[in-house]
Amino acid sequence: MTFVQSIPLISAIFVFVLGLFVVSKKGQKSLKIIFFFLCLVVSVWLFGTFMMFRATIDEAAIFWDRFIYMGVVFVPPLIMHFSLLFTRKNTQKVLLYISYLLAIAFFFLSQTNYFVADLFRYSWGVHT
Repeated sequence: MTFVQSIPLISAIFVFVLGLFVVSKKGQKSLKIIFFFLCLVVSVWLFGTFMMFRATIDEAAIFWDRFIYMGVVFVPPLIMHFSLLFTRKNTQKVLLYISYLLAIAFFFLSQTNYFVADLFRYSWGVHT
């Protein structure tokens, strides 16, 4: 394992610890919880990237890329939710619910061959 391959793992640990740190502090509880979930899904994304870079078998690389998307699809709705809570704008609730529903739909779709089916090989590793 090279240093470059370990960067996603190091980043995942830092992001997860940041989420734990923020959730342990005083402040608006719902804002902290959404921020923690945002850190959690980004950590899933980064950990999956680390594992995909280390995969030597095509099936393993595809598995870890699908694992990555289990976190990635929830980043947009969580960022939107965090932004709405942070700015105290409650007028976008319907759009927020739609974004979560779309994320759930893409969560299931990302586990199929319609989303991830093949690999490209690069000098630094593989990617779908």
